[in-house]
Amino acid sequence: MTNQPNLPPKVARRSRGDTDSSYGCDECGTTTAPALINFCARTPGSGHYNGVHSVCRRCLENALAMFTDPSLIQTKTPTNMAERVARAFATKMHADQKYDSGTEPYVVHLAEVRDTLVEFGWGNDNDLLVSAWLHDVVEDTTVLAANIQAEFGARVSNLVWAVTGQGSSRAERNDDAYCKMSSYPDSIPLKLADRVANARASKQTSPDKLFEMYRREHTLFSAILKPHSGADSREIAMWRALDEIFAEVT
Repeated sequence: MTNQPNLPPKVARRSRGDTDSSYGCDECGTTTAPALINFCARTPGSGHYNGVHSVCRRCLENALAMFTDPSLIQTKTPTNMAERVARAFATKMHADQKYDSGTEPYVVHLAEVRDTLVEFGWGNDNDLLVSAWLHDVVEDTTVLAANIQAEFGARVSNLVWAVTGQGSSRAERNDDAYCKMSSYPDSIPLKLADRVANARASKQTSPDKLFEMYRREHTLFSAILKPHSGADSREIAMWRALDEIFAEVT
């Protein structure tokens, strides 16, 4: 068989909710920082992927080229056409913004919010899944709520607007979003997915800063939003998961 050139690695994220923390980085050998991705390299002429390779955050920094194509960020379940349009729109608008430690493209967080909704049973609510890709564009880019409505419809626009905080400080932005979500409870599952994804990520990458910030906010977050939250078992499970994440830290 004639040898073929090396093909780009097939990339798949490790789930931040994965309870198996035994894997380490195959590049530098560290086990102190969980490996965030794995990729399978295709050898010349082999015609198949030949194994799994785990990479930690530090080594990932040296391989960011793998994330230049947002389609490499895989999701737990296949995305539909509406999601792919929303993902492309959000990826373009967030542009060079980074998430978490500053090494990951913002689409990584958007995919995790989307996957959290799927994890807790919201995979059939297409508007929620589309909103997961778009939930930060009004707050963090030049996109207006009117643009979202024109492109994706009224319910998606309402969901995104409800979780968008406006104000000159984080406290003001939180208060604004809490007020909107309380008036539009359909948006609470979206915010819960965002908060679960943020808590899981920051617990690994910024336990003393970002995770601690979310932990401090949790009491007020719960006190305001839980009374407006639905009795849907999926929503209850999301609250329970979030409570448990913060309860693990004393």
